[in-house]
Amino acid sequence: MKKALKIVLIVIVCLVALLGLFILGYNVFKRAIYPEYYRIQTDLAPNQGLGDGYVPQDLTSYKYNDNLIYFTCGYMTSKDKPSRIYMIRDNEKEKYFELKDKNDEYITTEFAGITIYDKYLFVAGGQQLYMISLEQFFNSITEEEKNLETTLTDVYGDYVTVNNSFNLQVSGDCLFAYDNATTSKIDDLLFIGDYVDDSKDNGILVNDDTTYYSAKVRSYSLSDLIYNETLTLKASYIIRDKVSGLAIHNNKLVLVSDAGFLASYFYVYDLPKTFDDGNTYYIDDRYLKETIKGPMLAAGLDYNGEMFISLFNSASNKYIIGKFLSANKIVGLKIE
Repeated sequence: MKKALKIVLIVIVCLVALLGLFILGYNVFKRAIYPEYYRIQTDLAPNQGLGDGYVPQDLTSYKYNDNLIYFTCGYMTSKDKPSRIYMIRDNEKEKYFELKDKNDEYITTEFAGITIYDKYLFVAGGQQLYMISLEQFFNSITEEEKNLETTLTDVYGDYVTVNNSFNLQVSGDCLFAYDNATTSKIDDLLFIGDYVDDSKDNGILVNDDTTYYSAKVRSYSLSDLIYNETLTLKASYIIRDKVSGLAIHNNKLVLVSDAGFLASYFYVYDLPKTFDDGNTYYIDDRYLKETIKGPMLAAGLDYNGEMFISLFNSASNKYIIGKFLSANKIVGLKIE
């Protein structure tokens, strides 16, 4: 019995030592493993909620009183708990919001995509798109929270109520509001897409004899959505599978896809035009400009006015490993 216990202890010690060596080696050599990524990467803000059962899936940003505020959305590992939206203001205490529908019921659908346009925040998941007025978030900031010298609880919660909701044809894993400031001829667009992994069975052949894509992104008129409460389809795009986030700036489309615990990939495409003519387009290697390999489990993408931004969920309690790999920040990516 003692001999067996000794063997078990030796095995455990060896496993812990191997894990420690892996973590040490990764942190030492990560810039050599992902040189292109760390060449353009900078830390911007804490990625909050990672120690509370929250798994972030997407992010966006908003300028409020000259301060850049980040919002993230995600789900809870306890399925009976409502999904959350975190509002991150510099290094202040964590504050999250749960979402209530018009029947005053909390929404437990897994939030996968988030974006902001005009005076509204949009969050999507489970083939539903929810629209919430931004003033609900900012009106909830109490005098106690405004006083940075006040000691608050580590996690501070509140709720907001859905102003409107829409049924989607896709799951809403990718969400991005394209504010087209360059021309008045093209409507501002909301891009909504899927995380799909069934190209072998249901894929569409693109560009050669071996490449199949099955994920689809649709763009909709934002003005019709807000003012007419209708989803007016402007165009469709067939994209690569396993995409967890997208963002567009200056006709440059960036998609992020994770390969599990191996790596994440940021695909940079040059788009020849802004597509809003009702057609279907195939975003394949004809437009691919660059592929940037980065750390594991990237989730979400946006543009904050200066650079593309992303985050990782590997440091959540669900995956844990990222807690040891400095994956607890919202990051900026200077993609030219």
